[in-house]
Amino acid sequence: MGNEVKMHHATLKLHGIAVLYLPYAEHPVDFGRKSGFLIPEVGDSSIKGFILGDAFFWALSRNTDVTLGATLYAARGWAQLGDSAPLGTTTVCKPPITGSSMRKVRQLLIRTKVVRTSG
Repeated sequence: MGNEVKMHHATLKLHGIAVLYLPYAEHPVDFGRKSGFLIPEVGDSSIKGFILGDAFFWALSRNTDVTLGATLYAARGWAQLGDSAPLGTTTVCKPPITGSSMRKVRQLLIRTKVVRTSG
């Protein structure tokens, strides 16, 4: 028996309505970590417009991981995501998107410091 569940042509339904179709998906049986793409973010906002994004989770080792991704806000532009943390610590490198232009977001990214706290 394998260590993961493999699904082919899977459909997620809420109250009998299909909301997500996955031609192929894998999920670990245990609570271990595995590298791969995360569930995409799709939405709509009166301020940000249409929202579409995704990220990749990379389990570098038993106790270290990295998450990299991007989100497109139709009314505002692109936002990048980057997060890295050894297990047992918290690392913050995702600034809030509060500016009205990507230049302000880039300035926030440059000024953001990595903060680690022991867990």
